[in-house]
Amino acid sequence: MRTNEYIANWHAQPDKIKELCDKGIVPIEYDFEQGNEVDPPHLMGQVAGLIQKIQPAKEIVDDMVAEATTMLKLGNTYLTGGAVNSKL
Repeated sequence: MRTNEYIANWHAQPDKIKELCDKGIVPIEYDFEQGNEVDPPHLMGQVAGLIQKIQPAKEIVDDMVAEATTMLKLGNTYLTGGAVNSKL
């Protein structure tokens, strides 16, 4: 997750986080219920740095399906003998 001031403030209170979590309360939900100002964190993983452009979901899925189709066709050539044989 991308750290912001809201997250930094919670990270400065590990005992409070533990207390809430031990009770089954998610800290951000606690803040919502208390009426505290919340700057929702942006959840992301390491791959977030590789994103080059923002695409509609349909375009992403179409790209994934096209790539999967290409890979399945390539895999099929190995099963049917269509691949170039090694000369080793």
